[in-house]
Amino acid sequence: MTGRSFRGLYFLIPLALLVAALAVPGTATEGVEEGLAIALSAVKALTVPMVLGGTVLRLFPALGDLTVCLPYCLGLLCGFPAGAQQVAELYSAGRIEKKQAERLLFFSNNCSLPFLFALLGRRGLLLFFLQLILTLPFLICTVLKRKDLPRRETSPLSLSAALTGSLRKAGETLVYVCTCIVFFTFWRCWLCTVLRPTGAWESGLRLFLELTGGVTAQTGITLPLLAAGVGFGGMSVHLQTAGLLSDARLSCKSHLLGKCFLGLAMGAAGYFLQRGL
Repeated sequence: MTGRSFRGLYFLIPLALLVAALAVPGTATEGVEEGLAIALSAVKALTVPMVLGGTVLRLFPALGDLTVCLPYCLGLLCGFPAGAQQVAELYSAGRIEKKQAERLLFFSNNCSLPFLFALLGRRGLLLFFLQLILTLPFLICTVLKRKDLPRRETSPLSLSAALTGSLRKAGETLVYVCTCIVFFTFWRCWLCTVLRPTGAWESGLRLFLELTGGVTAQTGITLPLLAAGVGFGGMSVHLQTAGLLSDARLSCKSHLLGKCFLGLAMGAAGYFLQRGL
């Protein structure tokens, strides 16, 4: 079957999802309600940082190395997908080149310190420092390899123009983020209802589909599995990132590679820490 013929069957994907949802109708309400609650917490955490970060980028066109550091810092302080959103904005504005944007995507879209500490306490602090130790070398290498791009002659933005532009972009991003969270939370509830996984299987399903729901229900999750889930970020985060990067015409490959690497590295570190080594 040719690629063109295969694309003609794409309509079967949403049809299959609809049939699956109708087969277990009671799960729809539960999954959507839980997803909306998680989405609301994400909006509370991301709105102000996204608006401020976008405003700073629009008001100060020449921040030097701070331009490269901003996505990384926002990713650590504000969480998914603030790091990827700032990388996309920097690239769209011509502030960084494509290769540099892809290097930033490899490590800058991370789980935030407030999120980990609020939900996991001391274990959250441990996971945050593991994440920091494993990603900081990539930031240093990226800053050292940074090359200044030719300056673009653009008229400076007023505060009102920068703020309204940031608000509009943040609003679009947050609506999309909430949609992804609700979508994956619904399907996680559906799979748990149909497959009835137990133990590590259920924990892994929660963590690797929608991270917040998995971390919230942390009872019985081992440190290696929890660390791997935090490092990987979950499929919801990857879909959020892919949507943000599509408008900037950036590939999501570097982001996926980075999150897979971080998930494996943090999982391995969690295993050795659990064994007391």
